[in-house]
Amino acid sequence: MNNSKSRIKQLAYRIVQAEKIGMIKDCGLEGATGKKVLTILQHAIQLLDDDECYVEIGVYRGLSLISTSIVAPHITALGIDNFTQFDKNNSNKTIVENLIHQHQLQNTRLINMDFEDALNSLDKYLNGKKIGLFFIDGPHDYRSQLVCLLFAKRFFSDQAMIVIDNCNYNHVRQANQDFLIGNPEFKLLFEGYTKSHPANLKGEELKHAWDTWLDGVNVIVRDRENELQPMYPPTIRDRSLFFNDHRIHPMRNSILAWRAAKLAAVLKPFHPIMFLAYLMKLIIEVRKRKKTEIEPYPYINSLAKDLPYFNLNKLKIDS
Repeated sequence: MNNSKSRIKQLAYRIVQAEKIGMIKDCGLEGATGKKVLTILQHAIQLLDDDECYVEIGVYRGLSLISTSIVAPHITALGIDNFTQFDKNNSNKTIVENLIHQHQLQNTRLINMDFEDALNSLDKYLNGKKIGLFFIDGPHDYRSQLVCLLFAKRFFSDQAMIVIDNCNYNHVRQANQDFLIGNPEFKLLFEGYTKSHPANLKGEELKHAWDTWLDGVNVIVRDRENELQPMYPPTIRDRSLFFNDHRIHPMRNSILAWRAAKLAAVLKPFHPIMFLAYLMKLIIEVRKRKKTEIEPYPYINSLAKDLPYFNLNKLKIDS
């Protein structure tokens, strides 16, 4: 890495270059990451020192993992995924392993684990290295986004760079904002968004999204020298959705609340065919649940039945 100027300045320059010139190498792989996001990752990994590594959450079919690690073969790259989502044929892990072999990537390794378990035991895989570049593209709920940042923080290098995908979602931006406010040594360096989720786009708008940020991106850097002013991703001030989490979680069959929400989505304006389809799917899913999976109370299941009445932590006694 060129140490004549700070990594933050180098990364800012490379983000500008990413916007202008595109990817260093297009591997032509299948995946769900915008080309400009991949370009930022490719440029960023080339800034890492030998004692740093690249870690990503959410590998899917290997687009970002392969595209990033291939341009920096001397940097260790770790992809974390338990391959339980978007994998009907149970083929994604094999696809990624074949790509690693096909491109002869000696620096690239899969960690086939739940992301929380992997982050809690990541020191076993880092071999003394620190995370210099961290890409978050796993579960997109608020808690998972924040957990990824918080659990990985202890492994970050002094000049760590964090790229977060799917930032068009307000709850993803909210997790990023909450992390930044709670950890002021980290700053938002760059944010880029598209008009909407790609599922809502067509034609040239959809093509533009795939060619750029797809579903939005935030880039966060560790800024120990305070080179950057505080900047936060925009969020919706109304916190009702987050407050309602507490009302949803204790309810019977709350794990299917998202299906009930789909009913509300088609009530106004009313789409009778979609409403009936969603209703039938909800009924089927509820009836499929085993009695042992259903909470005993209709509204307030605190899941406290087996919690200890009195449990005092043991003090560490100096020998």
